[in-house]
Amino acid sequence: MITSAIFLASPVRGLTDSRYSPLVGEALLRHGSFVLDQWFVGRTNLSYQLERIGSHVYYRYPPGGPVLVAPLVWVLARFGLSAVGPDGQYDSGGDRYVQAVLAALLMALLAVIFLRTALLILPPRWSWIVALAGALGTQVWSTASRVLWSDTFLTLILGAVVWLLVLHETGRRRMSAPLLATLLAWGYFCRPTASLAIVAITLYLMRYHRGVAGSYLASGAVWFVVFVTYSWLTYGTLLPTYYRTGTFSLHSFGSGLLGILLSPSRGQLVFVPVTLFVAYLVARYWRSLPLRRLIMPALISVLGHVALISLFEQWHGGHSYGPRYLTPLVPWLVLLAALSLRALLERRAPAMRIELTAGAVLLACSVLVQAPGTSAGATWEWNKIP
Repeated sequence: MITSAIFLASPVRGLTDSRYSPLVGEALLRHGSFVLDQWFVGRTNLSYQLERIGSHVYYRYPPGGPVLVAPLVWVLARFGLSAVGPDGQYDSGGDRYVQAVLAALLMALLAVIFLRTALLILPPRWSWIVALAGALGTQVWSTASRVLWSDTFLTLILGAVVWLLVLHETGRRRMSAPLLATLLAWGYFCRPTASLAIVAITLYLMRYHRGVAGSYLASGAVWFVVFVTYSWLTYGTLLPTYYRTGTFSLHSFGSGLLGILLSPSRGQLVFVPVTLFVAYLVARYWRSLPLRRLIMPALISVLGHVALISLFEQWHGGHSYGPRYLTPLVPWLVLLAALSLRALLERRAPAMRIELTAGAVLLACSVLVQAPGTSAGATWEWNKIP
């Protein structure tokens, strides 16, 4: 309730890549197809969010997220909130409101997942701090809760994946390999950078849980066949356009790495300075970290994702606020924060009070930096008028 109210009350919501995504749900519910022709009849110049394949118009960005929220789009439409106006035409204002409500609810759900995950590792008071830090001191508030970015869906799915892993490692719930594979597959359907988490978790299973690796790989293969079949029937290619158009270069790695870490407009350490505290705690209490088998997939996911985005020639993420491309790292950072805080509390080192004070200051700075991106329109206009 706390986070959902904050997310809904925060007014800044820029429709860029996610524009038209609710129309995918409308199309699926109206005629069981991804075709958006009925809203763009006679249009020759399509917005960049759309593409024409043959004689049909489709949403250009990954289909996973819009498919997942199609039932919620239907529910909102029953209450008069829709991206389709009473005249049957596309309604930009309705699109924005639908995305605002759904993004806020999805990220409030993620905050609950953060809390449930932290409670498996930390005492209640510290669990609440970690959960609220993940929800309000990161891109979850300034990016993922604003509109339905593909990052919004992937971040939620990875939050659920991390929760399942912690449930298993703490002995609270036996691992379901098909469920894990399904979540990761849908993460990929929502955003191709999920492939890094897929690699990390596959390595984790092959090393520590080989008994379930077979069912995990089989389930993942089934979902991949489904995705390839969808792409072939829709686009006539093995993968959709969006999955085949990324431009990566070793020449951009240095500037990209500096940019996503330190840029005044995109730097992770500028917009989420509490990341420094998490990194410090992990290094400082490395030998004392609990649930050590989860450290490998967490670090592979974080470091691999940072390296991949650094190689991407458009590492800045276009019109957005802060390091949008690093949003899917938040669930892993929340996990590392919970594990390292547990180690700190158990060790009770002489410098613990100083460390916690420094962490509190960095967390406060993170929240204060996120807030303008959700409430001050000038932070969004900066993308257009530097």
